[in-house]
Amino acid sequence: MSSPVLIAYPDIPFFALQIESAETYSDFRPVYNLIRGPRSHHAELESASNSTRLIDFNLGSSGAKSASYFILARADLLIDQGVTDFTLQRSTDGASWTTVSTVALATNLLTGPRNQDYIGTFTETSAYRYWRAYVNGSTISKLRYSKLYFGNLFDMGVAPDGFTYQIQEESSSQFVADSGAVHPEQFKEPERSIIITWEGVTDAKCDYLMGSGIVNRSNCKGLFLYSPTQPQILNNDGLLHVELLSIVKEDKHGFPDWNTITMAFKEMIG
Repeated sequence: MSSPVLIAYPDIPFFALQIESAETYSDFRPVYNLIRGPRSHHAELESASNSTRLIDFNLGSSGAKSASYFILARADLLIDQGVTDFTLQRSTDGASWTTVSTVALATNLLTGPRNQDYIGTFTETSAYRYWRAYVNGSTISKLRYSKLYFGNLFDMGVAPDGFTYQIQEESSSQFVADSGAVHPEQFKEPERSIIITWEGVTDAKCDYLMGSGIVNRSNCKGLFLYSPTQPQILNNDGLLHVELLSIVKEDKHGFPDWNTITMAFKEMIG
């Protein structure tokens, strides 16, 4: 059995020993912003470039990994910049490349609460050391990305035992503009939060989750929750970019391979 809520994290990019690009990225918006920091922290080219915008990921001689998905956060910004398609490739030697997935980007294909993100899934590949991502478009100049995650989705192995979903609208009592002028009350975007509990999680899943897996990678700031089969769990949004706030593991019954995991998330906006 699999969980209808899957967790996406920067699986392959996080483990890459080298992340390289033929283009030069800004010192203030480096290429590593693709996998770390808030949603609003972008990776941006230092200057306009008419070449194919390549980003290469090298996992090292003993670090080959497979993949079955990719996510582009703020794909709407890529489309606005003239990006028409995204391609993910893999290689055994870093010289000869094979395409894993190529997708045409369009606003009607985007998902999430504000229809800003794109997720692509495909049959899981074999494990490879080298991975490459690139975009194409006829009018792109100074490219700016938000986040790029790819690898394998984490499946808790059981359906959620329960969940609580909340949308909170907040407003501040005053707003100070860049000019220094003070304006009364500025409304913020509604912020989503969700708490999910899974019961009956195996020891192996817990070890991966709590050890070298997702929890330790959250220092990259963000995760995605993805629910393709039961989107109502995510308020029918299907995909939600979140920050992990807390995780609790309980062994309520004292049985092997029967653990309760509760995770609290807050939406990342930007």
